[in-house]
Amino acid sequence: MKKSKTGSVFNVLVAVVLFIVLGSLTGCFGPGYEISDDGSGNRIFTVTKGIGHYSMELPPGYEVGSFETNWRFKYTNIWLKGPSSSKEQGRLTISISTWSTKVSPDAETSMLKAIDFAHSAHNFKLIDKSSITVAGVEGFQFSYSYEHIFDPALDQAPFTSVIKEVYFDHSGLIWHIYGGSPESNIESNSEDFEQVLRTFKVLN
Repeated sequence: MKKSKTGSVFNVLVAVVLFIVLGSLTGCFGPGYEISDDGSGNRIFTVTKGIGHYSMELPPGYEVGSFETNWRFKYTNIWLKGPSSSKEQGRLTISISTWSTKVSPDAETSMLKAIDFAHSAHNFKLIDKSSITVAGVEGFQFSYSYEHIFDPALDQAPFTSVIKEVYFDHSGLIWHIYGGSPESNIESNSEDFEQVLRTFKVLN
């Protein structure tokens, strides 16, 4: 039995609509970012899609681990992985997230909630809580340390991580920049994190 032209056209239209809808929900039309050279040897990481567009210098050896936009819950999140060291836990991981104020009223409230949550970590120690300026905007930051506990049966020793989180409000969005590093590599990893903060620009 032959299918009617009307039925075939309908099936094609349904497929096209589903493709567009799924693409808008998951951000699958391209990676959502680009990496370019500024002519001076610096790699410029630019986010062109999702909720909140921005650019910054990408520290040497860093690569994109994941990129996610969720339009339903109104957030975009990117994970950046630093160069691997002799041990996997030597990496610095950087996360940059943006979300609507419908999720949380402002950056300061988001930071205070994050501090409360971080207190549940093993051997939590608050290192600093202060103001900071990023992309010309006054914001908030805090840093803390906590201890990772591993199963002795796996012959893994515990180690301490140092976390720094930055929050600021801009363009009706809350911006969150996170850096996590093992304490043993904190000096060199802090330089990479400061490079991200120093070169961070919010794009219109």
